[in-house]
Order: sequence, then C-alpha cells, then structure tokens
Amino acid sequence: MKNSLLVLVFGALLLSACDGLGSDAPVISEFVVLDDSLKVEPGAVLQFTVHFEDDNGLQQYRVRIEDDFEGARLLSALWEYQEDFALSGTSVDESLPIEMHYEDVEPGRYRLDIIVQDIDLNETSVSQHFYVYE
Repeated sequence: MKNSLLVLVFGALLLSACDGLGSDAPVISEFVVLDDSLKVEPGAVLQFTVHFEDDNGLQQYRVRIEDDFEGARLLSALWEYQEDFALSGTSVDESLPIEMHYEDVEPGRYRLDIIVQDIDLNETSVSQHFYVYE
C-alpha cells in the first residue's frame, strides 16, 4: 500500500511538472528579402515576406535593421530601424515594405532581424543580410 501511494504521488508530481512546460516556440518560415541589394536613392524600399506559425497563438513580431560593417557612422546620421507589429491567430503571412531614408543610409552591409513572440511569450528569431550601394 505504501509503495502504491508513493508511485501515485510521484506520478502526480511528474504530470504537474510536464503541464508547466507550456507551448512550443513559434516558427518562422519562408523568410525572403525581395531585393538584397539596394541603391541609395529616393524611393528605395526594402521589402520582405515571412510566414509565422504557433501552436497556441501569435502575439507580435519585431523588425530590426542595423548596420553590420566596420567603419559605419556611429553617431552622425545613423540610420537604423525597429518597429513592433501585432499578430493574431496561429498561422500568418506578412509582407512589409520599409522605406529607406536614403539621406541617412550609407553604403555597406546591413542585418535584418525578425523576432516573433507567441501568446505564451516564447520567442524565435531569424536574420538575413542585405547590401546598400551608391
């Protein structure tokens, strides 16, 4: 009887521990930068498409762009981009055009980061480089 009670208590503890694991992290797929080489000029636009999925539900994604080359200007006329976008559902396709502020962008390699968060606050990220030339 004592062993049965011990097994029952251990099983209950094991099940409650598994219950607290939460959901899987969101998935990012089909991430494509439509033109990975942009000329510094008026009207220059960086555009990408991406697909997000999650087992319980998506909450938001963040787009971040930073320079990724030596000798980039650090204080004067620095151009970087960061913005959050709300999501809902479990499967979402997004396409986003980002206008390049050509006066502030200098030629070089840039990194585009996509970070997605689900309703359980799990995050997944991907990165891709693109180039800006004169």
